[in-house]
Amino acid sequence: MTILRTFLKGSKIIVSERRLGVMRDNTYILTVVIPAYNVERYIASAIDSLFDSDVRYWKWFEVLVINDGSTDKTVDIIKECIEQLPGASVRLISKENGGHGSAINCGIANAKGKYFKVLDGDDWVDTAAFENLLDALSNTDVDMVVTDFSLKNPTYRQSTLKQPLDSAIARIEQSILPTKRLAMHSLTYKTSILSENHIQLTEGIYYVDMEYSLFPMQYVKSWLYLPLNVYQYLFGRAGQSVLLESLVKNAIHHLQVLTNILDFWENLPSVSLRAMTEDIIDSMIDIQMLINKHSSNKEILEQQTEQLINRYHLDKRND
Repeated sequence: MTILRTFLKGSKIIVSERRLGVMRDNTYILTVVIPAYNVERYIASAIDSLFDSDVRYWKWFEVLVINDGSTDKTVDIIKECIEQLPGASVRLISKENGGHGSAINCGIANAKGKYFKVLDGDDWVDTAAFENLLDALSNTDVDMVVTDFSLKNPTYRQSTLKQPLDSAIARIEQSILPTKRLAMHSLTYKTSILSENHIQLTEGIYYVDMEYSLFPMQYVKSWLYLPLNVYQYLFGRAGQSVLLESLVKNAIHHLQVLTNILDFWENLPSVSLRAMTEDIIDSMIDIQMLINKHSSNKEILEQQTEQLINRYHLDKRND
């Protein structure tokens, strides 16, 4: 049995664990995967935010930058960053364009770290919080670690701290999953949870972060919440897939992910995981209704959405 004791020391979170050899079979404590598609304006900041950490941490993590068929100067900038970091473990893996899910799948297949985290190419980390996360990961063996994240708006420069969990459970190892959705930005999985259970995200479509936030959860037996504001999420830039204009344009992608999640939900035995999944489903149906309303294919999308609701008896779920 693993016993975790966590306490605050200054601004750092220290996790002490009665277990030796945490990195026994892993080259690194953490693999950070950066899916990168036409992010020439942002990719250097993403990489720099990781390696602005104290150099002593560099041997603890690797960075896999997955170039997903970029057509701008993204690859050139990545190569320049790598040249400027001779003591760091950064790998560039280039592949044909296959979407966000395919880049993450590629990262899972190539990861050498005990833990696995995704950092999108237009986002970045708070370096001090990232160092604290590495400290914690080096002394724990839970299946999943949850941290906070901030929204960064390029127009209004607003930052909203997202607290995914009740602070009362912070720094205490948990075994029962939360009932509310945890965003991709908050999650650090044990790599073996992803690789040994053959977690594969749908390729060629948007919005698979929902799958990433959910599909591995059925294998998570222990997890820890650390109140560290690690991930800095750039929200609202032109062309971003979560903006209404992009949602309407890619309506069929959203509908496909909703269908995938409904298939997953239908046979779930876990009460808490069912609750988490239903929280995601409710949110996605609301978004799908909004997409339908603004789409030029409104009637077709409404019909397809209604078919899903009927097929999975969603209208009777709360009866």
